[in-house]
Amino acid sequence: MSLLKAECDALKSLFDSLPSTLPVNLPGSLLPPQIDAIFTSEEGPWPALNKALHTSFGNKSNGLKITECGDALKHTIAVI
Repeated sequence: MSLLKAECDALKSLFDSLPSTLPVNLPGSLLPPQIDAIFTSEEGPWPALNKALHTSFGNKSNGLKITECGDALKHTIAVI
């Protein structure tokens, strides 16, 4: 198993263990993250993905904030 596959599996496991008390599909949700096409053309795909994930989940150095579960979160995880 590759390191990337192992990291993705660990991340999926963490997402799967989120508390069931999280709201589902909140109105005004930032999930799934939206990729800015102009930013992508100027900076590239990886910085654009990073920016979109930062907008949805916050700054990883301050702790990621997952505030909802549901289809939008599942779609986001599938993209990651």
